[in-house]
Order: sequence, then C-alpha cells, then structure tokens
Amino acid sequence: MKKEVFLKALAAVLSFLLLWFSAGLIDYMAAVCFYREPIFCIKNGDEKGGFYHGLGYSYVISGNFDKKSSEKPFGAEYVEFNVFGERIETLIRSEEREEK
Repeated sequence: MKKEVFLKALAAVLSFLLLWFSAGLIDYMAAVCFYREPIFCIKNGDEKGGFYHGLGYSYVISGNFDKKSSEKPFGAEYVEFNVFGERIETLIRSEEREEK
C-alpha cells in the first residue's frame, strides 16, 4: 500500500517537473530564438515590453510588440532571462544578426 502511494506521488512530481520544464523551454525559445513574448508567463508591461513572471523563471524584455507600428522591427530587442532570481542570459538583438 505504501509503495503504491509513493509511486503515485513520484509520478505526480515527475509529471509536474516535466510540464514545468516544457513550459520554460517553450518560453525560452519564444523569447530568445524567435524574439517573441513568452507564452506561459504573466506580463507586467505594455506593447514596448516589460517584466514577465513564470513559475521560477522570469524575463525582462523590451522591444516593439505593437503590430501596427512600423518604426522598428517587430519583436524583442533586449531579453534578460532569470531563473529563481539569478540572471542566466542576456540577449541584445542586433541588425547584423538578423541579416545572416
């Protein structure tokens, strides 16, 4: 009986960790690779960016997210990725990188 409860609890914890890791990976790919806003985060900001809260991770993003504006290219220009409050990566988008 205790073994069954332990296995169910372990399966629940592993399932949660897999979902959390998947959500974090999708948000990371959206923000860093595709210059988009994270999908599974709560946004505090406007169409120029802001602070995005996820479960244990966060982003500070600035850029042009107004689809009607044609002043700047659409997407993030600056992305700061934090895990549990520690900065992991900072990305500054450049025009040279886009042309390649």
